[in-house]
Formats: sequence, structure tokens, C-alpha cells
Amino acid sequence: MKKVVLWILGVSSICLGIGLLIISYSGGFEFQKKNIDISKTSSIQNIEAINITSSSANIFVKPTDESNISIRYFGEARSNGKNDPTVTINEVGSDLNITSGMPDTAAMYTTLEGFKLEIKIPTTYSKNIKVKSDTGDIEMDSLILKKIEVSVTSGDINLTNCKGEEQIDSKSGDVKIVDSVLESNKTITSSSGDVSLFLSQNSSLGFIFDTETGIISDLFGVTMQQNDGKHMIGRANDGKYNISVKTTSGNLNINKL
Repeated sequence: MKKVVLWILGVSSICLGIGLLIISYSGGFEFQKKNIDISKTSSIQNIEAINITSSSANIFVKPTDESNISIRYFGEARSNGKNDPTVTINEVGSDLNITSGMPDTAAMYTTLEGFKLEIKIPTTYSKNIKVKSDTGDIEMDSLILKKIEVSVTSGDINLTNCKGEEQIDSKSGDVKIVDSVLESNKTITSSSGDVSLFLSQNSSLGFIFDTETGIISDLFGVTMQQNDGKHMIGRANDGKYNISVKTTSGNLNINKL
């Protein structure tokens, strides 16, 4: 019995020591408010894909007439001051990787409030972009690219007048796509979030909507070719561009601009 007690005391001492080391490394228990505002630029020469990842910041992507891509990451952090949130740019082959947030070792004792990641992409860039966020919203405006991939866990997605093949994935956030001139195919997957499309009256589209419990609201005036409640097929005008929407419980709203 005595050996057991000694063993428990020994393990407890080790755990306490580790805890004190973590607290020491993190700067103690005191959390301070700090405004973060970071700006960076990078060349897009020979870049084939831009990959943007953020854990919680709201992401805004739009074009610029400048020759380099520009990044601004800003918001309010509450931390011990040892490890501030930051944004990193890493070029791997023909990929440009942009990541914002906290270092892994600091995430447990830092909170981020109202952070935004603003990225301006040169209009001369026409390749691929992939944007991923866990809890932040994503907004993209007036981009003309080959392929646009966007994924979120719980944030909303808003794309306005973007050109290029679009692949959208949302777990619980809503998806809104505004397209005054439909010129590309779109694939949209959402679990519980609604999908809203705003299209010009002369848009030429064919769509497929697969859902478990979602419903369709058509204010556009598509011609429904098949509708069994879970699998719906329709088209408008000559059906040139394909829009595929798949949800679990999310609804599909098709609206006219």
C-alpha cells in the first residue's frame, strides 16, 4: 500500500511539473488584449495554385491591379503575449500556401476575436485557388480564374460574380452565389446550410438537386424535368452550364437578379 501511495505521489509531482512548465512557457496565467495587424505581399510568378487556410478568421478575397498578391491579417487577440497570431506565406513548387492563425503550441491559451484575412489577387493571375476555413465566413468577389474551390465547416460562403469552375463545400453554413453572367459550371455540397443562387434572367443552366429533407424554392422560373422530392432535375434556356447541388437538410433557392 505504501508503494502505491508513493507511486501516486510521484506521478502527481511529474504532472504538476509538466503543468508548471507549460504555464511558464506560455507566460503565466495573465491574458492581455492585443491588436494585431499584419500586412505581407508575395509574387505570383510561376504560381499555378493559391491555397488559403484559416481556422477562425473571416476571409475576404478580391482582385487588384497590383502585380503582387497582398495579404492583411488583423483583429484582437487575448493571449499571454508569448505567441501572437500570425500569417505565413510558403511557396512549394508551383503552389503558394497562405496560412493564418495561432502556432499549434499557443492555440490552447489564446483566443482570437473578430479576425479578418483580406487577400487581394492580381487580375493577371488566372489559375486556381483553394480557400478553407473552419469557423470563419468566406467572401469572394469578381475573380476570374480557372478553378475556385471553397470549403468551410460552420461559416457562410458568399461568391459574387466570380468566373471559373466552382467547387463549394459547406458543413453547416449557408452558401450564396450571385452571378450576373453565368459562364461556368458549379458543384455545391452542403449538409444543413441553405444554398441560394441569384442569376440573371438570360442564364443558361441545367441543374441537379439531390437532398434528403431539403426543399426547392424556384423564383427564377426553371423548367422542372424530374422531381421525386429527393432528386430534382431542371433547366433554363438551353441548359449550357451545369449546376449540381447536394444537401442533407439544406434548401435550394433559385432567384432572379
